[in-house]
Amino acid sequence: MDSDRIKVSSKYKPDDMTSMTASCIYSLEWKLMFMLYIVFLLIMSDVFVSQVLAKSEGMVHFGVSPTTKGTMWQGALLIIAMVCLTILDKKEII
Repeated sequence: MDSDRIKVSSKYKPDDMTSMTASCIYSLEWKLMFMLYIVFLLIMSDVFVSQVLAKSEGMVHFGVSPTTKGTMWQGALLIIAMVCLTILDKKEII
C-alpha cells in the first residue's frame, strides 16, 4: 500500500547541514587538539628557536629566525609529538 509507514534504521545519520556540523564538532578530540596546540606553541616559541634549534648549524638566521631547514625540523617535531599524543590518548594514558 502507498500509505504504509517507511521505517528508517537508526544507524543512518541525519543529512541536514546543521546536524552534520554538530555531529562533526561533537566528535572532535578536544583534549588532543588542546595538547597539540600547547606543543605547537612550545616548538614555535623564540625560546625553542634560540635554545634548541640554534645549537645545530644552519637552522637559525642570526639566532632568532629559523631557516628552511629549521622550519622543517620544527614541523617534523610537531608531527612526532602528534603521533605520540595520539598513541597516549588511544591507550588512555592521558
